[in-house]
Amino acid sequence: MRFFFKFLQRLQQEKCRLGNRWRRLYYRGIFGSCGRKLRVGRDVIVTGAHCIHAGKNFKIKDKVIIRALGGLTVGDDVTISSLASILTTTLMIEDGKLLDKHVGAPVKLGNNVWICAGAIVLSGVTIGDNTIVAAGAVVTKDLEGGWVYAGIPAKPVKKLNY
Repeated sequence: MRFFFKFLQRLQQEKCRLGNRWRRLYYRGIFGSCGRKLRVGRDVIVTGAHCIHAGKNFKIKDKVIIRALGGLTVGDDVTISSLASILTTTLMIEDGKLLDKHVGAPVKLGNNVWICAGAIVLSGVTIGDNTIVAAGAVVTKDLEGGWVYAGIPAKPVKKLNY
């Protein structure tokens, strides 16, 4: 009986490993460009994948939403944690009325950026190198590199020593 459970455990690990490989190959094929060591978790939603240009060592964890039709440029060593969202388009507002037209603006993530769980990055934002966006933060404007940002909207809370 013990052998059977070990066999099932090993089978599950192999299934997970093969799934990771297939996801990596799939996303490499649909991204505009991508560096080495791409890692993509499960249940990721990506629209406009051809507009994503990523550097090396790009990690997308489980259940991330990326709407990249406005353009997404990602530096090296970037991690987007579970349940985070990057939205490069928004609805147009004209004369105080919400129009049913999407307007895109590119998002740029520098090198060594960590978007923590549940954070939201809105369109037209540039995040500098060596930056952490805390869990649940909402990024509405450009962030200077070398800081931890938290809150709604995201504000600097701690300087990082790099």
